[in-house]
Amino acid sequence: MSAPVNGPPYRLVLFPTEAARLRRWRDWAQSQGGQVLDDFVRTARTVTYRLQHEPLEWGDRNFTYHHLGLDVRFGTYLMFNVRYLVSEADRIVYVQRFLFVKSYPHGQPPDDQE
Repeated sequence: MSAPVNGPPYRLVLFPTEAARLRRWRDWAQSQGGQVLDDFVRTARTVTYRLQHEPLEWGDRNFTYHHLGLDVRFGTYLMFNVRYLVSEADRIVYVQRFLFVKSYPHGQPPDDQE
């Protein structure tokens, strides 16, 4: 399967729980405004770009499911830690889990308990 001609090289797939988590974090960032909202927008855009364009260069490899052809990786940018899987053969990135960076200086979303 080849990459789309005009699109990003990798297709990004979020597990439904993670898409919902990002929406809750977005709502929290909007309610905080200011620096938190600016950081959220910058983080979401940067992480999306990295996952769609450079997933093998961005995150650190944790291990590989050889039988599935998936690399499991972990990347960090500003507010988010991201655990994701890369199928290089299919050019797909699956986001398994978003984790909020505990050291983020402007607070934590209320539902981020892990």
